[in-house]
Amino acid sequence: MLSIGIVWNCANFLNKEIIRDVDERTSILESIELDLGDKYEDFVRAIYSSEQMEEWKIENKISHMMSNSCRKITILFFEFDDTEIEYHPFKKKNVFKQLESCKMHIREKYKSCIDNYIFDIVFHATDNLIELKNCFNILLSFIENNNELQKESTNKLLRMRIHKSINNDGDKR
Repeated sequence: MLSIGIVWNCANFLNKEIIRDVDERTSILESIELDLGDKYEDFVRAIYSSEQMEEWKIENKISHMMSNSCRKITILFFEFDDTEIEYHPFKKKNVFKQLESCKMHIREKYKSCIDNYIFDIVFHATDNLIELKNCFNILLSFIENNNELQKESTNKLLRMRIHKSINNDGDKR
């Protein structure tokens, strides 16, 4: 299954190492580094708001992320094995075992490298097709409104694969 990952600004100085670690556990199709500049906070808010996260958690993440002057992120498009599903007691839902393991590995490995670390300001990844579609649409809106980002990130094959994945009416949510 396809997922979109985000190496947040706080960890972007480690993006090569994180990309290598994610690629060892999944199959990275493409990575794109984006400098969101003054749109950074809007982007983070859009990503987390689309996932119905509590407002105080979003504000806490943004507050910690904004303490870092870097506004660059790295977007990863990757595929993972979706054959094993397990119940996640904290999320109170089923998750894909390989994806969850990858996310937790990255967060645990790199959290000690991050000043003012709080949970999940190293790496984010979409958990299901609904999150994939929302994240992809948010990315498109930020990319399509910036000509430089458009030039950097245009990949027709990848777009076709993403569109195919997000338009699939399968049960994998």
